[in-house]
Amino acid sequence: MRTGLQNNDGVAPAREKERRVPTPAEELEAYLQSTERKDNETALGWWARIGARTYPRLSTVAQEFLSICATIAPAKRLFSAGHAFVTFKRAHLCAESIELLVTVKCWLRAKNAQLCDEDRVEDFPDDED
Repeated sequence: MRTGLQNNDGVAPAREKERRVPTPAEELEAYLQSTERKDNETALGWWARIGARTYPRLSTVAQEFLSICATIAPAKRLFSAGHAFVTFKRAHLCAESIELLVTVKCWLRAKNAQLCDEDRVEDFPDDED
């Protein structure tokens, strides 16, 4: 029995031409030969917005590489913040508990700074004529 989706040979016809997916090497070559300007935004932003559509495989690698911290300063700050909580008596805290404590501390510090900024603004109201 023949269905309406098959031709005389019994093979289903292609509805649309299938788009050929370039190989990783072809994608890299196309990127290297492109003349697109990338000066108006950060490299990570460009790869997330534009590069991901045009070069999907290369974009994944670029975004992972570009998101690596250039210094170890953030890691050192986080380690120092965690060190304040892990004392001899709290040596058995799990990593999740330490992470939550550091997060709450950061939130409270930010909220306190926000409140202090609001107080400063109220201390010096604008002079009205």
